[in-house]
Amino acid sequence: MPSREESGVGKASDVKMADMEKFPTWSETEKERWHENRRFSERIRYGRATPKGPWDEDLTMYQSSSYRWDNVKGFTVYVRRSPWLSWNGYVKLPADHILNAVSHYNFFEALPEDVPKPPMPITYGGHNEPGVFGFDHTWQGRDLMPRWPMPQAPWATFKDRKTVYEECVALLDWFNTIAADHADAIKAMPKHYCEQCCEFFHEPTKVAEGKLCCGPCEAEVRKEAREIRIAVADQHNYAKQKTERTIAAEGARTVANKGDMANAGAIYAAMMAKKKKGKGKGGKK
Repeated sequence: MPSREESGVGKASDVKMADMEKFPTWSETEKERWHENRRFSERIRYGRATPKGPWDEDLTMYQSSSYRWDNVKGFTVYVRRSPWLSWNGYVKLPADHILNAVSHYNFFEALPEDVPKPPMPITYGGHNEPGVFGFDHTWQGRDLMPRWPMPQAPWATFKDRKTVYEECVALLDWFNTIAADHADAIKAMPKHYCEQCCEFFHEPTKVAEGKLCCGPCEAEVRKEAREIRIAVADQHNYAKQKTERTIAAEGARTVANKGDMANAGAIYAAMMAKKKKGKGKGGKK
């Protein structure tokens, strides 16, 4: 592998987005130098380099883990890399959008038949980032993931950053279509999801123990969490007491062994003294 001085390029992790815009026009030799620089940087940072694959140019050109575009047709668009280096896409709705108040992505699985479904399955959204909904290229089974440690489907493909950005634009176009053509149907639907009973409600749900809950489920969730904490504390106390009993028993055995050794030493010393005394008397005779 050429060194940074030999290749004539800087360390890959130091490259800014603007520096790599000319990358597609470079020769294959120049590209391979950048790929080798990136792999060298990965070995330094992570202990191993990402295997070669159809993602090489994407990984070399776009080395940040997240990119953001503001005011894309009135929306904010994000693309973020998963831990396995595949891209996930997100759209942040404007504050006045009819779907901004939806509390969970499962809402989109319950749309009326006459309302078009999203262009790709929505797998992210809820109370953590209100108005932000997204999709992933991680668990679909048809997507290649550069750092996935297990064998992947032979028909799977890798979605680069450009493709995922275009998918985000398609998703925001769908949100605009819903707001323009199906506002009445959306307004009539309950938008607040309970993660305990898996039902939707018109009344806002609350976050209890990290879960969105309706009123009746909130007390149940808090009770379950309290019982779990008590059980964990009891288990911890039992383990602590067991350890203390084990230590005490080991200590008692150690003391007993020391006492036995002392007694044995005393008996041996007495025997030797008696033997020595007997030999002395025999000498006088």
